[in-house]
Amino acid sequence: MLMAYKKKPVKKPVKTNLVPQWDLSKPFDLTDVSQETLEGYIFYLKEMLNSGGWKFMSQVLDGNKALLEQQIVTKQNFETKTSLTDEEVDDLRMQHAQIVQLSEMPKRLIEQYQKPEEAQGEIQYDPYSKTGVKDKDLISAGVMSDTT
Repeated sequence: MLMAYKKKPVKKPVKTNLVPQWDLSKPFDLTDVSQETLEGYIFYLKEMLNSGGWKFMSQVLDGNKALLEQQIVTKQNFETKTSLTDEEVDDLRMQHAQIVQLSEMPKRLIEQYQKPEEAQGEIQYDPYSKTGVKDKDLISAGVMSDTT
């Protein structure tokens, strides 16, 4: 009796360079903006976003943000049961903005590192053109001083 011959499935080679082999005991060289380095940063940021630690931190930050929102709206300190001054409410707003910024930072960095050439903007040599130049890079005539 003849047995049917089955081909063994061919195993595809597994990429071994998925995890960057960096010495994590040393600080990253943030001046290195090579494509390979940026891809490594993206890898680590995505790993962090998928970790249980980041999910826990996000949940804690969201809870703190919600508490701050309630205190800002009601102008009441929930711990001391006292009214908040306008200055204290402004401080809470700054804390809220910092929590939002921290929560969104990994995703913004991933977007920035995926498109580094677009983040730089186009160099524009026309001093009256505003294209390709960010507002923070423009010098206002009111800021310039008269040195004559």
